[in-house]
Amino acid sequence: MKRIVFSVLLLLVLAAGAVIVWMNLRARTPGSISATGGEAMTVMLPDTSGTYMQNDPRWGSDKLGKTTEPLAHIGCTVCSVAMACTNLGELRTPKELNEQLTAKGGFTSAGWLVWGALPQITSNHIHAKVTSRPLHSDLDWALKSGAYPVVKYVLPHGVPHWVIIVGKEGTEYLARDPLRRGEKPVKLSALTSRIYSARFIQRKS
Repeated sequence: MKRIVFSVLLLLVLAAGAVIVWMNLRARTPGSISATGGEAMTVMLPDTSGTYMQNDPRWGSDKLGKTTEPLAHIGCTVCSVAMACTNLGELRTPKELNEQLTAKGGFTSAGWLVWGALPQITSNHIHAKVTSRPLHSDLDWALKSGAYPVVKYVLPHGVPHWVIIVGKEGTEYLARDPLRRGEKPVKLSALTSRIYSARFIQRKS
């Protein structure tokens, strides 16, 4: 009996160790950066959109692009970009943005957003800057210039998720999350410790 208990405890210790190693390796993924950092500043971009929730009944059941998945499940990117467009003066609900992008081939077959399609549906007013890796200096540049960073992190169960950054207090970025209802933006560091990718939504006259 003691031998069985010892074996079970040993397995639990090994499993816990494996999880810790995996988390440390993931945290050091090349190209990812901390959810906090960069220049200390206080800035708040226009935030008139509020939070567009993925599961909003007005669009939650709509299929993303030509996929079979609803926005309620995989609509974080569309919701985040719709918030950016609205705050930049190009009013779009996630429903409208999804329909317009679908009509213009703005999604891949897997449902990934084609960033270059944004000018086509906004009379060339809204553009997305795509970078090869996230940098705090780029996030800070965007906030200073009035552009909205849309950043990707990984949810605890391993699913990629996108949110929009609308401001910064000190070295804490402030975000609106399509999965989190609330009147005010939340600290990005309360959602994740790492940023894995970033896009910058900006208005060009």
